[in-house]
Amino acid sequence: LSLAMTVRYIVLLDVAMDDQSFGAACKALARLPLLDKLVLSGINAGRNACAEVGALLQVLKSKLKILCLYGNDIADAGLEELAGSLVDSKMESLGISEEEAVTARGWQSISTLFGGSSSNLKELDLWHNDIGDDSLEALVPGLLGSTLRRLTLSGNRNVTERGWHALSALLEKPNSELEELDLSYTNIDDVGAAVLTSALVRAR
Repeated sequence: LSLAMTVRYIVLLDVAMDDQSFGAACKALARLPLLDKLVLSGINAGRNACAEVGALLQVLKSKLKILCLYGNDIADAGLEELAGSLVDSKMESLGISEEEAVTARGWQSISTLFGGSSSNLKELDLWHNDIGDDSLEALVPGLLGSTLRRLTLSGNRNVTERGWHALSALLEKPNSELEELDLSYTNIDDVGAAVLTSALVRAR
């Protein structure tokens, strides 16, 4: 019990749990008073367990600063539920990766999260999510109202000129606080490079 009172960082990586066990784990995590970083990777929680994670986030929203969700088979409905649980949270860094079932609808919910005036989010890590043009167009508007400092989109290979034009609005944002943008392994072609370069020139 004394150890649990001091735990700040929990990683659940490729842990085989059924819904009942996962629910029990979430309830145990909710009782950790100092927990401020949580990584859930390869849990394959899916939509059935998103309600449990959402309930956990509601409890932790005043203290959890870093949340990473990697390869958990989360689709749009699940991501919308999780995003709803993070409204008015103290979250500073959010990582959602290898969630290829999420479409523009799900990313819209994340966009809304960042756009709130009370948002503390500074870092958004979205590598290898099969994000394409529609998803970027859904995501960027909320980011324009954020104080985002780091954005990672590496490994999303389906973005074309239309998506890069959407992203260019973020690069041109007046008084932008964005310091780091990772576009590695995104198959940027000459047209996309020209769009992004022009946006950076206009932002000077």
